[in-house]
Amino acid sequence: MPPPSSKPGGVFLYIHGGGYILAHCGWFGDTLNAIAKVTNLTVISPEYRLASRRPLFPCGPEDVCDVAEYLIDNSVSTYCGPLKFVAGESAGSTLSMFIILYLLVARPKFSFQGSRSCAGCSTGVFRQARVIGPRC
Repeated sequence: MPPPSSKPGGVFLYIHGGGYILAHCGWFGDTLNAIAKVTNLTVISPEYRLASRRPLFPCGPEDVCDVAEYLIDNSVSTYCGPLKFVAGESAGSTLSMFIILYLLVARPKFSFQGSRSCAGCSTGVFRQARVIGPRC
């Protein structure tokens, strides 16, 4: 479901949970749709390599940081607005905090408008992301 406005106000990066070993972005469609509707942002929830399939650490953190950097560089032209928020739940909560800490060093001039993390609560990677909302 796209954001209610024909032009979204930016991008919301949502990292799914699953204990680093299961789940995928398709499991969280209702959550992603609700976020897009309430925030008027394009919601992107990327797949990341799971520990059960790739036992080498740190595949998942590297994948989500690559997505965040891609969005910083390209979200205005691709999704009609800048990356504004990062959020996650469960393992995604930890990964979203990892993104923030990583970007403090890698992109010190970049800043989010907000973040939200929820721990312990259930409710080639970027090309497998689920995108809710229009592209430019």
